[in-house]
Amino acid sequence: MTRLQNACGHVLKNIIQLSIHFKIYLKRLQIFSPIKYNYMLKFSRTHFAALYRQKKFIIVVCSLCVVALLILQSYKSGPAKNGQAVTGAPFNSSLTCSKCHGGGSYGGSIKTQLLDSTNKAVGKYMPGKKYTFRIMFSKTSTTTTLYGFQTTAATLTNVNINKWNTLPANTHNTLLSSHNYIEQSTALTTSIIRIPWTGPKKGTGSIKFYTAGNLVNNNGGTTGDQPVSAILTVTESAPVAAITLNNLNGNIQNNIANITWSTPNENEVHSYIIEKSTNNTNFQEIGTVMSKGGGDYKFTDPAFNSKAYYRVRITDVNGNTSFSDAVTLASPDKNNYKLGLYNHAGYSYILFSNGGRAQKVQVVYTDIQGRPLSSGITFANEGDNTWDIPRTKIKGIVIVNVITEDGIRTSLKFATTP
Repeated sequence: MTRLQNACGHVLKNIIQLSIHFKIYLKRLQIFSPIKYNYMLKFSRTHFAALYRQKKFIIVVCSLCVVALLILQSYKSGPAKNGQAVTGAPFNSSLTCSKCHGGGSYGGSIKTQLLDSTNKAVGKYMPGKKYTFRIMFSKTSTTTTLYGFQTTAATLTNVNINKWNTLPANTHNTLLSSHNYIEQSTALTTSIIRIPWTGPKKGTGSIKFYTAGNLVNNNGGTTGDQPVSAILTVTESAPVAAITLNNLNGNIQNNIANITWSTPNENEVHSYIIEKSTNNTNFQEIGTVMSKGGGDYKFTDPAFNSKAYYRVRITDVNGNTSFSDAVTLASPDKNNYKLGLYNHAGYSYILFSNGGRAQKVQVVYTDIQGRPLSSGITFANEGDNTWDIPRTKIKGIVIVNVITEDGIRTSLKFATTP
């Protein structure tokens, strides 16, 4: 924008200077050569009128260009603030940031998740329960980029769901055409955005989160950027007959899968039907455990092979059913887990790649002699997980150990930075 302003100013300055010098020349002719003065006066009235019109045209064009660039710059503060809805939703005509941006190639991608209070990614929500909607950008390129995003939530019939809570810094909530959009207030340096969200009232049904993202080079224009997008669907979960299924878990012993759960009390529950899947989509019934009024339950699957997904279908005495979340079981394999460092914006984080099931893990930091410095338990979702390094507790060269529920230990030695 600065170059364009300078160019416009340079052209207008030359036009003004030319007009001034010509007026001085005419005054001299009027004194020393009246005949030439009359000729040049007629010439100036014809040609300088056209030049003046050209001056006005240049002013208008330069002004329009400056306004256009100001509009492009203002999109840093979020497209919805400028009347643009580009989440990819059907009520946005399926438009995303690629409507205007493109040309960048950073190997970028975007992933969205709904996390419960234990930081576990879930596919179902409970009405009134608090969650965190997480947006994660990733890229293979080492080129520095900034990030922008726009997200909205709606039912399957496109009804607006505005259950967003206190927003993180540098983001805002904008109402546009009967839908609420969460977006950046300025270009973001962080690649992970966490937005508090509460499950809507009972009977709302499935919710879709439409999210458009942009990895930008921050040149103030629309070129050299890489748009990305994602859609996340979560279903409404309703318990059967006021029953709470606690601690659904599992483990592998001697290549046999053990599924366990407990209930504090049961109200008209008839039975628990165990279902199994190899792809977490198509489930088949493999056994039934009858209700005993509450307590601890266990089911074993001797046909387990390498990896499987299990869930419990709860059936009450009237035949109504509901489902638990699925639990993933996989044979212990050290190759399923990788540990490394993730560097972003001058900070380092622990990057734990979980190729097994979602599970609790123990994270232990020791010095080079193996003396413990810090430890804790956290939840590792399937796929990549990033954790802060407790810099106030560890110094120098340290070793971080991640121990999974299936007993696999993964270690990494690294040097802390001041």
